[in-house]
Amino acid sequence: MHKSYDIIYSIGRDCATAMYMNKCKMRITSGPFDWLTNASFETRMNLILTDFADFLNIDDIKFLPKDPNVLNDDKCDYYENIRNGFYYYHDFPAGKNLLESMPDVTEKYNRRIARFINNMHKKSRILLIWFSQVHNTPNDVIVDLCNRVSAKFGKTIDFMIIEHMENQRSVVRTDLAPNIVKYNVHAKTFDDLGRPTTEGDTAVITPLFAQFRLRTTLRHKIIMFLIKLIPFHDMRHRIRTSYMNK
Repeated sequence: MHKSYDIIYSIGRDCATAMYMNKCKMRITSGPFDWLTNASFETRMNLILTDFADFLNIDDIKFLPKDPNVLNDDKCDYYENIRNGFYYYHDFPAGKNLLESMPDVTEKYNRRIARFINNMHKKSRILLIWFSQVHNTPNDVIVDLCNRVSAKFGKTIDFMIIEHMENQRSVVRTDLAPNIVKYNVHAKTFDDLGRPTTEGDTAVITPLFAQFRLRTTLRHKIIMFLIKLIPFHDMRHRIRTSYMNK
């Protein structure tokens, strides 16, 4: 039996979580962490606890050279937030001055943060998902931060934590609390050029996401139905992406 939620958000570690959520129809709107990478679980949870204080200050944003050993997004320049460790791979248009880009990027994240905080207060059944092929967060840290986030919003929030464990070929589930489940598994995979793939081992990770369902609103169902009626695939994709990423 699938567990269902009023809202489900990615808390990272990168865009793979949002990609799995899209694949499993768990993502109804963009969250502040969907397309960011690198920062730790602790950093993200503490940002939630502080209502995202100092999340995006222009003085903290520094140019980040691209790694030639991985697949890069040619449409965007990369930047690093030296305060909280976030890498921005999908926000700053290539060749555009930071001072020109920053107002639009700031407005976008302010909008997503405000909606996230509002939903965290208003929604009853909430699931937050963390999937990392890099981090190994101590269980006691996970439990402490999850409890503090639940306490902040005055309700029990559910958490699914998935973290890579080298050479762990079977999925190991640990119920850290009634509302916190952690999975350890060997998640990493590599493409033909030896570069790590974004989603990792989809055969293993997809079923973990597929355990959950989103209770979608009638408005959302109507919009998605109307998008399906558009005859051109590229146009459908653009409109769907624009709607989800508002």
